[in-house]
Amino acid sequence: MSIATSEPVRTPTQQSRRWMIITASIAVALSVLLYWIGLSGRHSVLLGVSLLLISAAIPISGVPAVVRFRRLPYQSRDGARREVSTLSWAIYGNRTTLREPAVRRLHSAGVRACRHAGVDLESGPGRERARQVLGEEVVAFLDDPRATPVDAGRMRHYLTAFERLDLRKGLA
Repeated sequence: MSIATSEPVRTPTQQSRRWMIITASIAVALSVLLYWIGLSGRHSVLLGVSLLLISAAIPISGVPAVVRFRRLPYQSRDGARREVSTLSWAIYGNRTTLREPAVRRLHSAGVRACRHAGVDLESGPGRERARQVLGEEVVAFLDDPRATPVDAGRMRHYLTAFERLDLRKGLA
């Protein structure tokens, strides 16, 4: 008996024996069920024996019964699977607004696109050019991304506006 949990501590032999008893009873029940459904006796027994052989080979092969994957550190970096999933659900439904990491990503993509296209959002002429190309709503988003919640329609609008930028100017 374990002092902390008050459950008996099972040795690997006891666990193996318990595993075999459970699988043997499942194999017998499966064989009886298959015979009752209408499968021939030979085939029912053959499937039950096959189940027993597979269950006996699993512990010997060293394949773990339970596989636990380590948890990804979602909060430590942008661009993780959760952010892509959030963007996908925002486009297809299930959520009305994007989460904050996705909004930050969208904002940084817009600022980088403007910088790459040669549009300076800090200067007067640059802001005027950004208003002409992107529109007033997109410039307001680039100024303060948290001012209005971003839903799927707004995100599409922003991305379409960012695509209107002539990115070749940044290369010249």
